[in-house]
Amino acid sequence: MPFYTLYQLYERFFSHDTNYEETDIEDPKTFQEAVCDFYESTPVQLSVAVLIALNFVIAVIDAQSGAPWAGSVEHTLTVIFAVELCINFVGNAFAPFFRSGWNWFDMLVVGVSLGQIFFPDVPGIASLRLFRAFRAARIFRRLEAQRRIVHAVVSSLVGVSNVLMLIFLVIGIWSVLSVNFFGSQFPDEFGSVPKAMRTFLQIVTFDGWMSKIVKPIVFSRATAGEQIAAAFLFISFMVITS
Repeated sequence: MPFYTLYQLYERFFSHDTNYEETDIEDPKTFQEAVCDFYESTPVQLSVAVLIALNFVIAVIDAQSGAPWAGSVEHTLTVIFAVELCINFVGNAFAPFFRSGWNWFDMLVVGVSLGQIFFPDVPGIASLRLFRAFRAARIFRRLEAQRRIVHAVVSSLVGVSNVLMLIFLVIGIWSVLSVNFFGSQFPDEFGSVPKAMRTFLQIVTFDGWMSKIVKPIVFSRATAGEQIAAAFLFISFMVITS
């Protein structure tokens, strides 16, 4: 049974509109819906974004200078983030909350931070302090433009992974050819398939690939035909992987 407001009660019992129906009364929001609207409101999201940015600044100050007050401020912000996560859970429980990957990330970050506060003597918990650097990534959820960029990057991972698989396949093929052609004369670079793959990865990054790898190999060939063949091997690799 909905709770009528005073105005709705007045309209219900004192209005002369005989066509008035009870269905005209809009059902009030549930407590969970009200909490969800409050949490998703722009002022709340912007406030959380500011706190996340402040937390990142405090973490930088703590890592750089080890200011004694920085730890206390970080602990206070961690408790605030824990309360924020609880409000999010109440407003979106249960399935909508756990369907969001951002919520899982928030739970991981906040959970690790709380573990550092309440269980400082647990072995290995101190090493998890390095994880606090990832707290700044939570700001992407609060800013629409950045969130779209993150979603676009994640969506492109499948295509990028296919390209990487193709590149590693080409590296594997060219590594086998190079071991047969140059392995005996250049054992450090092409003495084995793993060494050859490492060399081709260096070539892909353009790290001294011409002066340190290609030129010595090409000019070490005895005939002009062998030099052209060696140059073609590396040039074809660069064309395909570029």
